[in-house]
Amino acid sequence: VTALCVSLTPIAAMLFGHLLLDDDKLSARKLAGAAVSLSGVALLVITGETGLGEPRWEGFVIALTGVTLNGFGIAYTRRHLSGANSLDITVVRLVTAAVVAFPVALFVDRFDLSRVQPSGVAALIYTVFFGGLFAFLLYSFLTSRFGPSKATQMEYLIPVVAVVTGAVFLGERATPVILAGMVLAIAGIVIATWRRRASDAASV
Repeated sequence: VTALCVSLTPIAAMLFGHLLLDDDKLSARKLAGAAVSLSGVALLVITGETGLGEPRWEGFVIALTGVTLNGFGIAYTRRHLSGANSLDITVVRLVTAAVVAFPVALFVDRFDLSRVQPSGVAALIYTVFFGGLFAFLLYSFLTSRFGPSKATQMEYLIPVVAVVTGAVFLGERATPVILAGMVLAIAGIVIATWRRRASDAASV
């Protein structure tokens, strides 16, 4: 469910891109796609479906807040840092995140290394290098090179991967409501970001 909310990142980036960028304005197709995607997440919010057997409304609020902030960050990066080096942008983002997150972690929970397990270390290494460094590098490059709308097209893969792996490894239930929300979210992103090839457009 969190992944479904995160999949709205292209929609958030598209909306902020309209406000901040001159070359990434909204169109009727983009608005229609945004409406379809938002309806998919709205379905989950209305039903309270989480796949865990209990509604957790605060999760929806936190996830959608993160999506909104991320969408603004993508458009802002495109506007002010389109010519910057992708590695420089990534390093600043990760270091800043670490500086902010570390004291928050200390405040929220005790820093107890005795609770760290090998599986947790492996997960941390994977997250830092593949989910963090490599992902941010790719994201920054795509955003500066092709714009936020195109760069976020890969987001529609996130809910598919998350639903499948969550069901296989964590025992989460891929309920009909979750699947319907996933279909709507992905369909909206496809509608909002789809463009006909120049050759096809010329022949119409």
